[in-house]
Amino acid sequence: MNVRDLVDAGDAAGVVRLVATMPEDERRATARALPALLRELKAGGWHPWGKDGERADALALAGAGCIAGAAAAATWLCKGDVADVGQRPRAYPALISAATAHRTAAWRADVAARMTGRLRFRDDPMMSVARWRAAAALTLAAGTAPPAGDAFVVGWATCTTALADDPFLSALLPRLFEADGVGAALQWDVGETAQVWTGVTRVERPSWLAALTALADAGRVDRDLLLDGCLGRFLRGGRSVDLQWFVRLYDALAPGPDETAARLRDHLRLLPSAPVPVAERALAAVRTADEAGGLDAAAFAEAAGALLFRPEKKLVKATLGWMDRTARRHGRVDATLRALPVLFSAEAADLRDRAVACAVKHAAHAGADVRAEIRDAAAELPAASRATIAEAFGAVAAPVALAFPDLPAYAPRPFPAPAGSAAELAERLAAARPDTAAWQDVERLVADVVAFAWRDGAALRAALDGVVPRHPDTRLAADFGTATTWLGLATGAVLDGRTRPRPKEAHARFRRDRPHGTGANRWLPPILQRFLAWRMREAADAVGRIPLLLATPTDASGALDPDVLLRRCAELDAAGVRPGRADAVQAVLRLPREAADVAERLVPGARAWFDAPAVACAVEPVRVGRGDRDYAPRLAGRVTLKEKVPAELDRAVRLPSGRSFGDAFATGYTISVDRWPGMLPHHREVAAAHLLPSLPLGMAVDWFPAGVTAGLAAAGGPAGPATAAVLACGLSGTPAARAEAVDALLVLAARDALAAADLGTAVAALAGQGIVKVNRVAESLGQAADAGAHRAVFAAVTAGLPVLLPAPGARAAAGLPDLLALAARIAETARLRADVPEVAAVAARGGSSRLVREAARLHQAANG
Repeated sequence: MNVRDLVDAGDAAGVVRLVATMPEDERRATARALPALLRELKAGGWHPWGKDGERADALALAGAGCIAGAAAAATWLCKGDVADVGQRPRAYPALISAATAHRTAAWRADVAARMTGRLRFRDDPMMSVARWRAAAALTLAAGTAPPAGDAFVVGWATCTTALADDPFLSALLPRLFEADGVGAALQWDVGETAQVWTGVTRVERPSWLAALTALADAGRVDRDLLLDGCLGRFLRGGRSVDLQWFVRLYDALAPGPDETAARLRDHLRLLPSAPVPVAERALAAVRTADEAGGLDAAAFAEAAGALLFRPEKKLVKATLGWMDRTARRHGRVDATLRALPVLFSAEAADLRDRAVACAVKHAAHAGADVRAEIRDAAAELPAASRATIAEAFGAVAAPVALAFPDLPAYAPRPFPAPAGSAAELAERLAAARPDTAAWQDVERLVADVVAFAWRDGAALRAALDGVVPRHPDTRLAADFGTATTWLGLATGAVLDGRTRPRPKEAHARFRRDRPHGTGANRWLPPILQRFLAWRMREAADAVGRIPLLLATPTDASGALDPDVLLRRCAELDAAGVRPGRADAVQAVLRLPREAADVAERLVPGARAWFDAPAVACAVEPVRVGRGDRDYAPRLAGRVTLKEKVPAELDRAVRLPSGRSFGDAFATGYTISVDRWPGMLPHHREVAAAHLLPSLPLGMAVDWFPAGVTAGLAAAGGPAGPATAAVLACGLSGTPAARAEAVDALLVLAARDALAAADLGTAVAALAGQGIVKVNRVAESLGQAADAGAHRAVFAAVTAGLPVLLPAPGARAAAGLPDLLALAARIAETARLRADVPEVAAVAARGGSSRLVREAARLHQAANG
């Protein structure tokens, strides 16, 4: 039998035996034939992850044994259509040593290193496991050191089961603490056994925690290596998932007092910024050293200063307790008091109160210099706390008046300028990235393609040829288009006129009320996305047939200058062509209210549009399962039209739109939603209403679409409950979403367009449904206040508190005391006033909870 027959039979072992007997020239000939054989196999329905797994194993080993170049052999073994993995382990790694027995050790090591360079355990664990096993087998067969790079270590941590007998243990154990990705690979290792993802399934193996501690106890592994490795990994920092396994290993090793004292400097370095689990262990180590008398004055000051500056209240409280208990016992009252003033300016009233209480407790034992320092620092405390300090330390100076900054002025961004030549346009198209391209850039590029194709189609075709794909992937063009889709449709029409899209199909889907058919036809995306798909397909179909697009914005908000639109209409008239219907409708939607006459000339009946929309929104339950409790909150926007307007205008903006509004797919839709405010740049509230249904599902998984709040802030028109609800979601989103939402709030406030009371009401309503998190909103609003929007923030918070404050005996939302503290700080600093009876009622409850104390502080500040 030849190699082809053995591959067809899926006889991997037979391939290995045959290759071993081949002369080198026959191996080379076989290697040259392998790509053609693979193409032939793929033409017949090739599934290496399923039914063709055994044949793929044989094919992979044929390449390993016959391809002479190490680089080419590694490429062959890493080809997805040869080495792909599905629901079964691949057999070729176990046979690869025998398949390459005729190669030199250097060749095997080279192939292993090249395969290691292609490991991607985070993005593609299924492929990476098989590749790592092959690379490991080649490394052992070569008798060389393991390949460099973190990926090989991650593979070792993922795939190795019997650690005590593992041949890589001595070489790779020191690198375990240096390689990125190890912590994530071992995150499920928590006890005597561990569940480990091997790329195909989860397998149970002996815990590395138990194995390493046992090896250390037996003297086979250096205990100092493990302890120093853990501390070194902590000092490098990283995500919680990257560090949690090393925290478990550190706990399992249970370092004693001598081991802790020997590493005191490393523990001190961890205190300022390490994640909380790491910092807690570092603090415990410092306290252990302190009890043993190993903490000198400088080390104590360093530890106290680092910990009291941290934002985590749990750590700060633990530090205060330690300092308080040891101040007199260890003869460091002055050092303890010198560390406390950092908390006098803390937002949290309970931390300030604890610091004040600690200072007063030790005042009688303080030196004169320290007493003066405490008096000076106490000037920034609230009045009641200043009085407490004054009783123990002497008169305290009056507080220094603080002020919030002015709001930054709003400066609208210009729309991207057109390309100056076909060559420049080609460069811009080549540089466009689908995942980062702003919608303004996409609109400009599509408009430029239309314009240059009309002026000189041949020149544009020559400029684009070889720069952009001749047949781009536009499979999502029906409705689910992205930047790649729209640009691909336009450039495809330039390079090959036969690939023009059919806008009539998109228009039909735009007009449809109900899903139909199977596959993609089962879903109807939101109406604005279907309108966008219709317009973009219409624009691509117009390439070479029309000199320009009417609706291309003149402002980055999406707005269209009426005078520019009139000039464009005149140019179309001079060319003897009519604009596309979607283009005309979009142009109307981008005109300001004062251009109603221009809109009427373009689309008869459009004048009524500018006063027609009425917007409402609410939080409603939506069924997500079959049970009585299988409901989730959904944000429902409503857009009705008080006047009769042209059919396409009515269709584009009315909400709900047929059955699509209630569709679970539509309620979680996020593709291209950042474009929606720019499609309605003078109707901010209408755009926000359309955005609402897409938000709660994303919020549930901590995801928020980029560009949405910035787009609403840049848009015009009244802002109301819908805009407030979108902004509230952004203020509670991911860190990037929160930063964008804070900037959006500042823009809205600077433009006097922020409905602050609506924002507070939205936060309260959405927090009650679990859609937003009050602690995140409080942090975001604090940033906005400190940037100059303090008046708007104060109005929003005081509007939301009546609903947010819990009834007696009920639990307050996480972060609610922070929100009260923020409002109190603004009231104290800016002397703002507000009478909120619900705040007074909470303040009157009494007790020592932070909620009550912050409510009392706000009530006093806002009504003083």
